[in-house]
Amino acid sequence: MLLANFRYSTQIAPRFDDLDAVGHVNEARYITYLEQARIGYARDVLGIGLQPRDVGMIVVKTAIDYLMPLHLKDVVNIHVRCSRLGRKSFDLAYVMTMAANERLVSMATMTMVAYNYEQERSMLLSEEWQRLILDYEILKPDQP
Repeated sequence: MLLANFRYSTQIAPRFDDLDAVGHVNEARYITYLEQARIGYARDVLGIGLQPRDVGMIVVKTAIDYLMPLHLKDVVNIHVRCSRLGRKSFDLAYVMTMAANERLVSMATMTMVAYNYEQERSMLLSEEWQRLILDYEILKPDQP
């Protein structure tokens, strides 16, 4: 895992509301942070708006490895890249690091499926999305 392969990143500072009873960031909030990074990637790389009907994709799988706890004082960088690009779906790989020293906090993968909300079914990824992803990524995603 080389951070240089992750062109997109965003920075997040935990809020008091993110903490559990022992003062750690609750594990569910990690996924919220990944969601925030995913929305930024979709907006900045794919040009997708923030209205639900503009998005055209849904999360079908999330896998996350929690490697160290976060506390209120910690600021993290979330690095995102497309690691796999299929006909109807793609995977986003995430690396969360401490902003102060790039210490690894967590790693995750989310599988996204292109989705037609009116027909309530999956659809092919648009050629435009495929092109935008391939043009943007430093390390090209795996493809069938």
